[in-house]
This record gives sequence, structure tokens and C-alpha cells, in this order.
Amino acid sequence: MATSATGLASCPWIGLALLLLLGCSPATLEHEKLEAVPYPAVARMEPAVAQQLDAARQRLERALEGPQGRPAELAEAFGEIGRLYHAYNLLDAAAACYRNARRLAPQAFVWAYLLGYLHQTEGDFDAASTQLENARELEPDDLPTRLRLGELHHIAGRNQAAVEEFAQVLANSPSSASAHYGLGRLKLQEGELEAAIDHLEEALRLQPRALQLHSLLAAIYRRTDRPELAEQHLARQGFLPLVPQDPLVEKLAEMAASASFLVARGNLALHEGKLSIAVENFRRAVELNPGDSATYELLGGALAMIGELGAAMTHLETAIRLDPGSPTAHFALGRALAQSGHDERALNHYQRASALDPNHPDAGFNAGSTLLRLKRFEESLTTYTRVLEARPHDREARSRRASLLLSLGRPAEAVKDLRRLVSEEPENPQFREQLAVALANPS
Repeated sequence: MATSATGLASCPWIGLALLLLLGCSPATLEHEKLEAVPYPAVARMEPAVAQQLDAARQRLERALEGPQGRPAELAEAFGEIGRLYHAYNLLDAAAACYRNARRLAPQAFVWAYLLGYLHQTEGDFDAASTQLENARELEPDDLPTRLRLGELHHIAGRNQAAVEEFAQVLANSPSSASAHYGLGRLKLQEGELEAAIDHLEEALRLQPRALQLHSLLAAIYRRTDRPELAEQHLARQGFLPLVPQDPLVEKLAEMAASASFLVARGNLALHEGKLSIAVENFRRAVELNPGDSATYELLGGALAMIGELGAAMTHLETAIRLDPGSPTAHFALGRALAQSGHDERALNHYQRASALDPNHPDAGFNAGSTLLRLKRFEESLTTYTRVLEARPHDREARSRRASLLLSLGRPAEAVKDLRRLVSEEPENPQFREQLAVALANPS
């Protein structure tokens, strides 16, 4: 299992020989078969993180040095520091702590569940299934456990077992969007399209912000020859996935005291397309470091990506208030405003971004497009020309300028742009047709 400390300045290991089991007698070690836990050096970490980890280590050491015969207390100490390691993605140490907690308190549901979740996120699905099945035996009615087991069965091709887990969740909680989503995908895989639609539509009704479901429903409606319904869902599709409620996992995210770590984790989630996770990490980072404009900018951008434009604009305005000279914040706010239909305000921010950074790859182009929507054609033409002066290989800007010249009745001026576009894309029928029109009507 790989260990990562993404977002921390550095996490060199003292070495596997350095254990946290310093106060435990050999007899206790042999009796309990406790596992050696590698402890990360904290000297080069952020001060808040170092203090947090050091305090947890000291609590564990006190528990180890205390009177023997208190396994529940010691299990809690191992489990709590394991959670903290887990929150910072120090997964080897977290897993070792969870395993010790499991040995000391085998009837404690929480450590079996978190160890299973850790294995699942690492891709060790067999180990995850083992731990989560143990967790289910301890808490048969815990819905997140059954949902995770359903997903693991689905991944392994054990579809009937997956159906049983999701069905049991619905028997206990008919309003579980995640269970309906799981059953919907299974029914789709089995070719039962109407049953799939029923479950997926119900999942969407229960969690209307899960915009990714629209894409799946659109595809099924196309397969069942209902194009109007397919178009309705396509028009509403987005990036936001269905998010299951999972209090134990949510608590992990709340434990991190490092804004930079949360930002790094949010950026990784963005890269992986996990937008809701990115938003929550950026939101926590803002809470920990409310004076950092870049974090507000990241949060605003992520919110815009999931369609929460009002909240996005609020955070981007805060970013600009903290750093008025940020071209990227002005550009992001301009884009959110344009998506909200506020073209005049969007234009101001695009132009400000372009003035602050003349080499910004998109600010000038978006300003030209906004001017075009506002029917300020000559200004749009001038803006596209400036973009091409800075970036002569920008094919889209050249195409927009050529089309605008044609619409303004100036085909002779469009010919040079169109000849270049045709030479670069000789198979593009639009460019060939526009060039033919311009040459036929040079005046």
C-alpha cells in the first residue's frame, strides 16, 4: 500500500524501526500482537499539522504507558490517531493504527468500517470486502456499509449480491438515492431498461443536484426511442455526481488542519473529475485560511463548474477584494457572470483580466465573444484582432473575425483569414464555403 502526504511540505519517515509502541511491555505486545506503526517526522510540516499530529501521538503514548487491562481505551487512542493519519492521506500509518484498534476492540464497528473504506479507496477490493463484511456483522443496519458492499459486489461482477445489499438499504431507508442509483445501474447492465429508468429517476428526484444522472437517463431514453425526454435530460446534465451520506468519512475531512493540504487534495479531486469533493476541500481550506485570495478563487471556480453560479460569484468577488490584481480571478468571475447572463459585467472583468495579463490565453477572446453577443460588432472585431496579434495561431479567433467581417459586409477583408484557415483545415466545409462566398462577393 502506498503512502502519500500530498499537500504537506514533506513527510520523511523516521523509519519502520521507530515505533509508537514505546510504552508497551513485551508481554503486552506478544499477547495483543500489536503492529509497529511508522510515525512521520513532523519537523518540516506546517506548524498546525505538526502540533495536531504530535498531540495525537502524545495521547497514544500516554495510553500505552497507562495501566494494563484497558484495551478499549488503547483501541480508541490507536483509532483516533489512525483517523488523523487517514485525513492527511498517510495511509500506511493509518491502516496500521486501524488494525491495532481492531485487534484491541474487535467488536468496535467504526475501526472495521474505516479500514474497509481505506482499502476500498486504495483499490484493494478484496481486503475492503473482508473488513466491510465484518463491519456489517457488527452493525447490520448501517446503510453506508451496505452501500459500499453493494458497490464492491458490483465491481467484482457479483450482481445478485449487489442487488441484495442495495435492496436491503431500501427496505430500511426507502429514500436512499444511492441505493436507487446502484439498482438502476444494475438493471441497466441486465437490460431491464424500464426498471433502470424507475430507479434512476427516483434517485434524481431524491438528490436533484446529482446532475450526472441526467446523462445516464438521456442515454437510456434514446435507447427506448423517447428523444424528447432524452433532450430534456441532456439540457440539464452536469458534472455533479450523486453524493452518498457517510458521517464517518465526512468526519475524516473535517479533521485536517492544513489549508495547503486541503487545497492540494481539492486540486487532485478536480483533476479526477470529483467536483463535489473538490468543493468541500476548498471550502474547508477557506475556513482555515480566510485571507488567501487564491483559495477563494479555487472554490469559486469549482462551484461554477457544478452550476452553483451564485455562490461561485460571491467567492470570486471575495478573491478579487483580497487581490484586485489577479487576472485569473477576474477572468473566472467574468466567465461565471457570462454563464448567468450578465454580459455587461462579464465584459468588464474579461477586459480587466486582459489588461492585467495581455498574454492571458482566453480573456481577450471571451471579451470579443461577449462584445459580439452585445452586438458591439466593431469593438468585437478590434478585440479579436488584438487577440490574433498576440496569438496568431489562434484558429478560433481567426474564424470568429472572418465570420464577423462577412456579416458586416466586408468580404474582401475576410479573404486573408479564410485562405489561412482553409490551408490549415482543408477538409473543413465551413471555411471552404465562406472563402467561396468572400471571393464571389469581393466588394
